[in-house]
Amino acid sequence: VLAERSVAITQQSLDLARERLRVTTIGSDGGKIPRSEIPAVLQIIATREEDVLNGELGVLDRSIALRRAAGMPIGAGELGLRVATDLDTKDEPIDLGQLVERAYAASPELAQLAKQDARATIDIAVTENGLLPQLDAALSFGPTGSATTFGQSWKNLVELKTISIGGSLTFSQSLGQNEVRGRAREQRELKQKLVVSAFDLRAQIAQTMTRAVAQIELARRRVMLSQRAIDLANENIKIEIDRFNLGKSTNFDVLNRQEDLRQAELRKSQALIDWHKAEIVVQALTGDILPMYGIALE
Repeated sequence: VLAERSVAITQQSLDLARERLRVTTIGSDGGKIPRSEIPAVLQIIATREEDVLNGELGVLDRSIALRRAAGMPIGAGELGLRVATDLDTKDEPIDLGQLVERAYAASPELAQLAKQDARATIDIAVTENGLLPQLDAALSFGPTGSATTFGQSWKNLVELKTISIGGSLTFSQSLGQNEVRGRAREQRELKQKLVVSAFDLRAQIAQTMTRAVAQIELARRRVMLSQRAIDLANENIKIEIDRFNLGKSTNFDVLNRQEDLRQAELRKSQALIDWHKAEIVVQALTGDILPMYGIALE
């Protein structure tokens, strides 16, 4: 889009130079303007024509690069592209804090680190459980049949005349446990590393978002300043043409004013593109970029 805009702006400047040549030629034929004013215009026209040709080659080069990036075919009849894009900026308030929080929530890297941290917490608990001493208690209670004869023993069991109570308490503690202790220490260090990685990643996301928002604000101001420069350049062109008609200026001065206009328009186009690029960074961080183009991923 920027390459196309650059060609259009340069073509407009070329048209202005050709119009300047037409006016100068008519004035020269009528004896009002010296013919020495014509070569300066012809030189600018030749330069602008070369700029237009180079610009068209740039459009073709960017088209092919876009085709390659998007996986589109490249070949005869499949080279140039035309992208319809609205370059106007949006005058909307930007809440940096809210955008950063949304970026945190949308970050797949942070989600993965959170899952790893939860798993590390479980691993530490399981490992450290093996370091604890073990105390097992067992208790038995029930009737018994005890007598000199089998029948008497059965009778005593049924009538609950004798009760037996037994119990045991077993304490065990592993000695050494160097391997388990080392594994637990390693897992704790791993968890700490995950915490540090998550902190650093959040800082990176916040930094990228802050830079993108700052670029949006800067580009918006650049657009306003460039538009002001365009308006002033148009006024200066009219003034310089009036001075030329009065014999107080030359075509060289008029063409310089037209070049100021071209440069101001190019700066505005670049600022608009920079604004959109920064906006895309914000949309990518918040996860909004795919839904905006109707793309849904499971």
